[in-house]
Amino acid sequence: MAARTIKEVVDAASEAEKLVEAIDRIEETLSLLHRRLLAEMGPSVTTDHRATLSQMNALSGARAELHRQLFALQQKVADSVRVSEALDDIVRSIVPKEALETEPEASSSDRRIPVMGIGGDA
Repeated sequence: MAARTIKEVVDAASEAEKLVEAIDRIEETLSLLHRRLLAEMGPSVTTDHRATLSQMNALSGARAELHRQLFALQQKVADSVRVSEALDDIVRSIVPKEALETEPEASSSDRRIPVMGIGGDA
C-alpha cells in the first residue's frame, strides 16, 4: 500500500514538473512577444503593453509558486521513500525470512506473522 501511495506521489511530482516546463515555455514565448512589441512600438507604452507586462508578472509569480510546490512535493516523496524503507527494514528484522518468502502474493492484511510465544504457532 505504501508503495502505491509513493508511486502516486512520484507521478504527481512528474506531472508538476511537466507543468513547470510548460509554464517556462509560455513565459519564454511571452518574453519574445514582449521584445517584439517593444521593437515595433519603440519607447511608447500603451495599455496593451502594460497588460502584457502584467500577464508576464502574473505568469512569473505562478511559475515561482509551482516551483515551491514542486520542491515541497519532492521533499514529501523523499520522506515517504525513507519511511517506507525504514518500515521495510523493521519488518525484515522482525518477521522471519521464511514467512516473507512463503506468501509473496498475499496482501499485508492477509499475512500472518508468527510471533514467538503467542498462540503456540511459532
